[in-house]
Amino acid sequence: MAHAYFTSGIWPLQYKKICDAAGMGKIVDKTLRERYQPVYSEVVEEFAEASMAQALQEETAIQVMVDGEDFAGISIMSDARHCWRKNAMFSDVAFLGDRTHRVIKLITVSQDEEQYSQNHELVGTQQFYEWADENAVNILVHAHDNNKSVNKLVENRAAQGHRCVNGNDTWHATKGIARGMKKITMGPKYKERVTWHPELSDKAGSIKTHVYWAMKNCALDPERLRGYIDNIIKHYKVM
Repeated sequence: MAHAYFTSGIWPLQYKKICDAAGMGKIVDKTLRERYQPVYSEVVEEFAEASMAQALQEETAIQVMVDGEDFAGISIMSDARHCWRKNAMFSDVAFLGDRTHRVIKLITVSQDEEQYSQNHELVGTQQFYEWADENAVNILVHAHDNNKSVNKLVENRAAQGHRCVNGNDTWHATKGIARGMKKITMGPKYKERVTWHPELSDKAGSIKTHVYWAMKNCALDPERLRGYIDNIIKHYKVM
């Protein structure tokens, strides 16, 4: 019961109501906080550290060829999760190995460290790179959700000589497609088939799918990527 309570994220009052409604016993809040929480937190932290150490070991076992030379390095993906949407008290910044998709590092940033929750992801990323440098963990590509501050941080590291390339994840690269297509799928009647066309109104999903395919199959060639995406216009062009 203590494990379910701690990991569910529910409030103490919600936990009490659920137990009362089900007619089952419950651990009183004082007992949870004073007796179980310290022991539980220590055990969970131990398991988490062991899991992340193993994940890092598995990720670093994959050697990446760079410029024709054997170079020990990993690529990562990162994102921040706030404890609530606005003015979060703390945020968890998770770093996943690109190949294994397992968490190799988790950093929690609270308002005690950084007052503004919008900056929690940047602070967590800075702490991650400090940890990576201390442990000789070389980062090749860092993909994230187009956070401008993180973009600048990674680009500055590259300018300082670190072999790190900044990247944004594919979902955020395509999330604006549907919104951008509104300009050519609806409008005033007198401009129908001039600046917008009703037959394009249901094409946003298929276009997004094609862009995903283009990114996956361009072999990291920007010209090929542009060519694949430009084919969308030819496909829907009115002859």
